[in-house]
Amino acid sequence: MEDEEQQVPGRVFNWDQLKEDWKQALSRGVTTAFAIDNVQQVAAFLLVMMVSLVMGAFHAVRHLGDFTLKLLHEVSYLVHALTPLMLGVLDFLSKCVGGLYLLVAMMFRGHGLPSQPQPPAYKTLPSIKYGRRTAGNW
Repeated sequence: MEDEEQQVPGRVFNWDQLKEDWKQALSRGVTTAFAIDNVQQVAAFLLVMMVSLVMGAFHAVRHLGDFTLKLLHEVSYLVHALTPLMLGVLDFLSKCVGGLYLLVAMMFRGHGLPSQPQPPAYKTLPSIKYGRRTAGNW
């Protein structure tokens, strides 16, 4: 009669009985899961998985190195082909910047009255005198 009262919904469970049932179920599950055949199969699986991971990592590094070498080879061809273009672009940009500097310099230069240009000073040789000839100079 006491067992029937515990199975009615809303009543208090016998926690000791529940704990004992869980221990028995757990011990049965553990003993069947950790049988010697299962342990051997798990060990073999883990060994094969570790070996395959190590070999996969080795091959991945090898293929990555091969890919890197091929990529560098093709990039060297690209750089060789693009060098004249890049030099032209660099020359164009330097001329644009230089022209901008020249325009800024012209905007800020002085705008005073232009000075009269001085005639060039010619040196005369001491033995030759140039002048106007008159009738007495013949």
